[in-house]
Amino acid sequence: MISTGQAVSYTRYRDAFAGGAGNAVHWNWSAILEALSAATPGERGSLTLSKTGQASECELMPGMAVTIQVVPGESRTRPHAHSWWHLFVVCSGSAQALLGALGDAEARQLHAKDLLLVPAWTRHHFENGGQEDLVLLSMSNLPQQSGLANHRADEP
Repeated sequence: MISTGQAVSYTRYRDAFAGGAGNAVHWNWSAILEALSAATPGERGSLTLSKTGQASECELMPGMAVTIQVVPGESRTRPHAHSWWHLFVVCSGSAQALLGALGDAEARQLHAKDLLLVPAWTRHHFENGGQEDLVLLSMSNLPQQSGLANHRADEP
C-alpha cells in the first residue's frame, strides 16, 4: 500500500526533536548472567538488551542495539558476514577471532576486557578451544541497517 506524504513546517519538524533527554536505563550484570544461564546459547547471540523487555525496545540508541553472545568452551561459530558492524567487548573467557575471507582469515587472540571492531561485510567467526565460555557484549547498528531496508547477511 502506498500512502500520500505531506509536508510540515520546518519549525514543527525541529520542535518535534526538541524534547529533553531520554530516560536512563540500568541493567544489573548479575541479572544478565542469571538470564544467560537459563538461555540457550545461540550462534549469533543469546540475549539482546531491551529497555522494557519487549523486542521492539532493543534499539537502545538510534540505530544501535547491544547483544550478549556466548560461545561455549570447545565450540565455534560459523563464518558469516552482514551489512552491520559489531563492536565486541570480551566480558570473560578467551578465544580466537578469525576475520576475512575463508582460507585467508587473519586470527586474533581475544582475552577478557579486549575490544574488537568488525566492520560491515567483514567475514568473521570465533573459535573457543578452551574450557571456559567466551562471553561477548556486542554493540551493532543492526537496527539502523534494518530501518534502511539493508538487513542483508551471508550466513550459513
